[in-house]
Amino acid sequence: MNASRHSAADSERWSREFASPAFEAWLGRLCTQGFCPILVALMLKLERLARTPLGGPRRVEMLRASMTMIRDIADDLPTPSAARPGAGGQAAAPLPLVQRLWALTFENLKRALHDLDRGVGGVVGEHDQGRAWVVGQMYVCLGRQIELGARWGQTWPPHTWQELHDLFSYSTNRMDMGRGGADEAVSRGPAGPWSAAAEDPQTLYKRLLMVGLCAEQGAHALLVPTAQGSFSAWVQAAELHDPGGYSGVLGAYLVEASSDTPARLVPGALGPVSRAQVLRLPPGFLAALAAARAVLQPFGVD
Repeated sequence: MNASRHSAADSERWSREFASPAFEAWLGRLCTQGFCPILVALMLKLERLARTPLGGPRRVEMLRASMTMIRDIADDLPTPSAARPGAGGQAAAPLPLVQRLWALTFENLKRALHDLDRGVGGVVGEHDQGRAWVVGQMYVCLGRQIELGARWGQTWPPHTWQELHDLFSYSTNRMDMGRGGADEAVSRGPAGPWSAAAEDPQTLYKRLLMVGLCAEQGAHALLVPTAQGSFSAWVQAAELHDPGGYSGVLGAYLVEASSDTPARLVPGALGPVSRAQVLRLPPGFLAALAAARAVLQPFGVD
């Protein structure tokens, strides 16, 4: 009973905290602080925002106002230079601050999308205008997480890949992500020199699946700035196919929509599968992956 009253009191206090112009005034004051105070205050604010009942358009408005600061802080945070404990999907040490910041941002964007879809707050036109931006920023967050994990040895927060599969399904089946909405949504897409231009959801999805493959197979050389042109061309050439046409095919790369994993190589014949797609990779990319494996294992020892 006491816990319930405490929760209600918290919600009421936080609702006032995020009302206009209180939030905008706080954001203005925060810009005058040093790096560490900004980081701590921003993460605490995002934690409370995710738990505060608000209308979808208002939540989008606040996230829009905060996103430049979130990106700048994330870019300035120190990052490990080598593979971290727990690589390969195993239990890892606590997430570094930069990944925690992106995870909190994604949680808020996901809450905003949920509110928009339920029609909470605002009017229909506001919901439609905010939805493409929110989905694009969700791709940004997941892209950052996946690329950071690739750089550090596959240290991905739990559910990162499942969220990506779900987001791709949502953006292709439940909404129109045509060029008009996608340009603004992803014009500052996932960090990394190979993803500077605005792209449609399928291209973003293929790119991140291929980044995951590079991480799993140790092909980090394919993700450096000098490989940007080749990688982008391989992404454009890659295709997502229905697995029905691959029954019995050897060595298919399977993308399972209900699995918290990137694409995986099925070494034998592909049998019946559900909620999955086959990622058909261009020969040049497959050759580059093989070359990277040869450098790591010059004597062919697994």
